[in-house]
Amino acid sequence: MHLASKHSFRFYHVLTAVLVACICAQAQYTPGTSYFGRNRYIEYIAGNMPVIISAPHGGTIAPSGMKNRTEALCNDTSNFSTAEDTNTDDVVRALDTAMRNLIGCRPHTIICRLDRGKLDCNRDLATGACGDSLAQIAWFEFHNFINMARTNLRSNFARGLYIDFHGHGHTIQRLELGYGLSSAELRASDAYLNRTSVRNNSTIRALANSNLQNLNHAQLIRGTQAFGTMMANAGYPSVPSLQDSSPAVNEDYFNGGYNVRRYGTADSGIIDAIQIESNWTNVRNNTTSIKRFTDSLARIIVRYLQNHSIPISQINQCKTILPLELSFFNASIINNQAVLNWQILCSANPNAIIVVEKSSSNQSFQPIYTVSIAQNTCLQPFTFIDSSVLSNTAVYRLKLLDADGQVGYSHIVSLSAKNHAFGIKSIVPNPITNHSLTAFVQVPANSQALLQVTDVSGKILWQQQQLLTKGSNPVVVTLPSQLASGIYQLACFTSLGLRSYQRFLKP
Repeated sequence: MHLASKHSFRFYHVLTAVLVACICAQAQYTPGTSYFGRNRYIEYIAGNMPVIISAPHGGTIAPSGMKNRTEALCNDTSNFSTAEDTNTDDVVRALDTAMRNLIGCRPHTIICRLDRGKLDCNRDLATGACGDSLAQIAWFEFHNFINMARTNLRSNFARGLYIDFHGHGHTIQRLELGYGLSSAELRASDAYLNRTSVRNNSTIRALANSNLQNLNHAQLIRGTQAFGTMMANAGYPSVPSLQDSSPAVNEDYFNGGYNVRRYGTADSGIIDAIQIESNWTNVRNNTTSIKRFTDSLARIIVRYLQNHSIPISQINQCKTILPLELSFFNASIINNQAVLNWQILCSANPNAIIVVEKSSSNQSFQPIYTVSIAQNTCLQPFTFIDSSVLSNTAVYRLKLLDADGQVGYSHIVSLSAKNHAFGIKSIVPNPITNHSLTAFVQVPANSQALLQVTDVSGKILWQQQQLLTKGSNPVVVTLPSQLASGIYQLACFTSLGLRSYQRFLKP
């Protein structure tokens, strides 16, 4: 190729990327709705939570007018493959549903619907599209949807998680979690994994440098609260994990490809990334396995964020996909009993039924209270006191049934008997008179904490990390000077796993 041709080639790709990016930036996306690229080769299911999921190898569409990928055509001799990751597209769709059912929010989901023999979205442009113009457009669409999701995430959340989901055909039936670290590196000592040079090459570098419980890199990779350990505890063997710290010599293992290296914090930014190479049996071999697996995976993702970077309350501030819109839903402990408070916004037909459901395991919920909503009560704040003495952990959610028969679920709230000595006890003044306030936060023991102020849309207006000492701690919060009138929420998340929320008003 002549030099002038090279320049034209590069200009074409830059121009295409800019055009696709502009289209993405101008569009308005509704969470839970699917949007498609050209010829419906790429699908984006819009989200509203700090999680991005992609499935680059689950597609089956094979247009005859698109070139077949070969090692020679792609000039790719490094682990070249055209094998389909069967059912991985079904898995990420089911995960979207599982997350919605769990907390009412949706992850950003990007799916390549093209057969891998036509396009590999987990390779760079040259080896992924192999010079085919239609494949190049689809490649740009796939990655621009990811970039659009990343922009949305960064605008609304302090941290995020990206998961690139694949399937492997290896003999050992386990999940292979890729952090950009080789098998040999994983077989090394914890001291080696904690080296700055190794941590900087990890796709969860930001998390290793700063997390709510101050865990080191090795602990996040294979400690008691590592992602793989949580999955193994849920019945899905994983490597690396506490149970299986590293692949043995000569064992197959995928350590993370182009996507997690490009979008994880091994490069830069606030969005950590994990590649999941899933086994076949009990994970994606049939619809029953897929549902069971994605229900577990959704809970693990939420728990992982909650434990390490983005507590559940911030996720719960997303605009949920419900038949009715909740203004708020929270819980507190008073006299060792659970006190639940909620309010729904009025709609054209606000007649509805609200069912309070309770669980001790976050899995099996039982109805404990039902109330009807009508036009004259739709803006009324509701309170329900669970008369059962709180002796352990209790999890609550609202089941919402609207007049048209649609059913939806709120986010979950969790209370623990050990939390009675913890909480944001007061905000002074409330309503606030200017742009500052003092919050009094009580903790049962010394702990690191993340404090955040969000508006009703979940946008973060202020946050800071600080050490709280046992007892009452005054925390000064300084908000933007041009703070608009409205209702705001202060949240506190501690390294003890405790969380508390308090709303305040700016007249």
